[in-house]
Amino acid sequence: MEEGKQNFFEEDVTEQKTSDSELDSELESEKTEPTRDAESEGENPASGEADSGIAEDDKEGSESSEPIEDDQTETKTAPPPVFDQTAERDAQEGKTFFGKYRKFIVPIIAVLIVLIVGAGVKSFIDAQPVRLSKELKVEFEGYDGYGTVKYNKSKLDEKIMEVSYKKAGLPLNQAKHLESGSGNYLKIAAAEVMRNNVSYGFDKTDHLKNGDKIVFTVVCEGDKKAFVSETKEYTVKGLKEFQQISLEDFQKEYPIQFIGYNKFGSVQYDSNVYDINANLDGSLANDTVVKVGIRKDALEDLAKQGKKLQEDTNEIVVRVSGLKEVTEISGLKDMFDAANTYMQAKTKNDDYRTYQVEKQKDYIKFSPSGSRSEKGDEGSVSARTVYKVTETVKYFLSDNPSTKTYFTYFGCENMKVVDGRAILKTDSYGYTSVGSQWANLESIQAELKSSGFAEYTAQQ
Repeated sequence: MEEGKQNFFEEDVTEQKTSDSELDSELESEKTEPTRDAESEGENPASGEADSGIAEDDKEGSESSEPIEDDQTETKTAPPPVFDQTAERDAQEGKTFFGKYRKFIVPIIAVLIVLIVGAGVKSFIDAQPVRLSKELKVEFEGYDGYGTVKYNKSKLDEKIMEVSYKKAGLPLNQAKHLESGSGNYLKIAAAEVMRNNVSYGFDKTDHLKNGDKIVFTVVCEGDKKAFVSETKEYTVKGLKEFQQISLEDFQKEYPIQFIGYNKFGSVQYDSNVYDINANLDGSLANDTVVKVGIRKDALEDLAKQGKKLQEDTNEIVVRVSGLKEVTEISGLKDMFDAANTYMQAKTKNDDYRTYQVEKQKDYIKFSPSGSRSEKGDEGSVSARTVYKVTETVKYFLSDNPSTKTYFTYFGCENMKVVDGRAILKTDSYGYTSVGSQWANLESIQAELKSSGFAEYTAQQ
């Protein structure tokens, strides 16, 4: 009986060793031939049956056998762990690929990191208000004291529109072409609000002189500001110096001419340059001193040409000269003779009224035509003679006549002057007399003078 048990144990150990040897053989085969793993696991039924038998024998042995003594137990080493050979191989190939292309992969990764960080920085910068002064280009032009500042206003306006639309979330091309913003009305409205909230300009743009300080100011209002509110100071420089000219040279360039007849003279001048009292026109006499103002606009234009009067003034004092004498008008004697004939007809004696008439003085008035001739000698002329009249009136059935003395005038009016000659009219409409009577000579002389008449003395 003891022998039977010993044989059984020995047989069991032998079979177990055989099974272990086969397992080790299979593991070795898997390491050397990884491509046949599937066949070893799924297509070897004999191996499966052996494993099954060993398992059953172990079970029977454990139930019927006595404990194995220490000196009879064989120490066995656990089989090494089984790894997924495909994963190991892929890892090995990945290391090989990275090592092979490392010099290309690392720079690409670095570039991607830079791009990502740069995009973030750009987004941050784009969200910040912009300084419009960075786009400003300034130039100073003209002459010292009358200089002007020029800058790229159209470029600034374009920049304001571009930034406003960009911050409103519209593409750049829509910022430049408003009509392409169809469908983005809310964004367009927001962009226009931002754009209209920006104002800018210089505190002074003209009459600049070298060394002046001018300030460029940008004001941006509203909750969402597209631009920074800022100020920037500029120093005026580079303006040219003026050419000094005298008043005489100025009058040569812009002449003042007197035309017409003495005591009835007119002035010809450039009304864009000079300012003359209009009441003097048509009543100027030789040797009369006239103050002529120089218009501010004329001085401005002169400065823009780089010229400046040596005398710091805006006024010229000129003396009237060159006017012809009115006596040079031919036909004046005929006019006074006609006026005298008209007086005689009006003061003819009759049975009840008698006149004693005494000539006092002759007066004349020349009126230049509306369209002045070059010489100013065309127009119309009027001649009046003042008389002292003593009138006696006899009343019916009375022996006491009444007598009165007064001054009046008779004249020949508004005769046309052509080529220096007065053309006498033949109808009665060219003659005049007045019902008014003056008590003394001084009174009627003052009246005539206020009407533009001057005392006339015929040439001998």
